[in-house]
Amino acid sequence: IPMALRAKLKRNASILCLVVFTYIVVFKAVHLPAVIDQTDSMPRGLNPQRCVHDPVPCPRIVYPERDNESLIDLKNFSYVLDAKPCSESGEENLLVLVHSAADHFAQRDSIRTSWGAGSGWLKNLTIKVVFLLAKTPEESLQDLIAHENRRHGDTVQGDFVDSYHNLTYKHVMGLRWAVDRCASVDHVLKMDDDIFVHLFRLSEILGSAAAMKPRTILCYVQKQMPVSRSEGG
Repeated sequence: IPMALRAKLKRNASILCLVVFTYIVVFKAVHLPAVIDQTDSMPRGLNPQRCVHDPVPCPRIVYPERDNESLIDLKNFSYVLDAKPCSESGEENLLVLVHSAADHFAQRDSIRTSWGAGSGWLKNLTIKVVFLLAKTPEESLQDLIAHENRRHGDTVQGDFVDSYHNLTYKHVMGLRWAVDRCASVDHVLKMDDDIFVHLFRLSEILGSAAAMKPRTILCYVQKQMPVSRSEGG
């Protein structure tokens, strides 16, 4: 493996999850079960001596000047576009937060016309789908996104640049929207726009005893991708 690619693997090795949140208050701490150690099938390019399967938690970052107008360390945060909130009657019991790129119109339409419209198929699952976007410098593209949201009312767009390194902003923006606009739902599912959801299986999982416990996170852990520590980490 070229040295540049090997370095990139070391920097970017992470645990990827498709996360289903069951929560009472989203931003409170959760208790997760221990992950079983698995040192076989180590990906090439990673030094086993620097990989850990039970990493020490990072220290909590404190932002003393943060307020309701901030998003993590972004001051004066605002929505460029906002979606319709959940119904006041609390009809929806599953909120799906979909990370999407600005120009992924086809992917969003595929979700809307397939599993995203599946509330009528299942008696115990009423779905609210919201697409999370960031701003784009292209005025013509922004006009198309605004038109899309006027038609469907399901787009939440933040006023930060859409980039891979800003995915944390997009994710936290989605959690904030869930708390402010859709606090009555029982479950929150986070996903990307290239994922197809098996609604019938999801309904079974959400109906299980484990999923009904408050403040629970359900996810698939890629055990072959342990945390890679940088020097001094």
